[in-house]
Amino acid sequence: VASGLTTFFLEPEVRFLAMNPPPKIDRRAVPGALPFNGSKLMDGRPFRFISMGDSVTSSGDYETMLLMMLERATGNRNITFMDRAGLAATARDGVRRFREIAVDADPDCALIMYGLYDELRLERGSYRESCRFLAENLRWQCHADTVFLTPTPHYRAPLTDAPVITDPTPPWFVLGSISAVHAIRALADELSVPVADCYRAVWGKGGPSFDATARSSWGLYPVAVVQSMSSVLETEG
Repeated sequence: VASGLTTFFLEPEVRFLAMNPPPKIDRRAVPGALPFNGSKLMDGRPFRFISMGDSVTSSGDYETMLLMMLERATGNRNITFMDRAGLAATARDGVRRFREIAVDADPDCALIMYGLYDELRLERGSYRESCRFLAENLRWQCHADTVFLTPTPHYRAPLTDAPVITDPTPPWFVLGSISAVHAIRALADELSVPVADCYRAVWGKGGPSFDATARSSWGLYPVAVVQSMSSVLETEG
């Protein structure tokens, strides 16, 4: 949806992100995607989202942009967001803190994007089942819908805990990010849960080689939460 990032060199620096407004939502399609509470969203009733994830979510602000887009697309002015993400959190952390993060928030829908730190901490084995737990218990305990977001890739994420190799970031490390994306897509299909394919939309253009694919998957997020985000041009992609 982003059509351009414009920087004005002022003090302080100001940046504007131009986005294409969404079309009106097909009311007939919403109950299939959000079977528990989709009707509330479309009928203008109070609707609460929670966003669950890691520092990509907690240091970003996609919720504000999504709120404006949903208000325009649905006409509902009673939509709220609660950011329940945690710095460096994994899906397993989401399971451990499920009552605090989700149950106590009483959501109508949860947006879940873990995966980056599951890669970095080599918790891929628990990633898919932890996400399954979250979606199923949101359904059972909260009577809430779930939307998965495919995770932000990390070019530096290792594939194994083997000894350090000569090249600290060989191109084939990108396979870790790709495997996490495929895992959450497959789980979404199995559970009949919608998935927002952020990876394919932003990073998934691939390339003719491992190196080209890896470079296209460099994360467009701050290298530290205390630093301002750099544009694609400033980071050479």
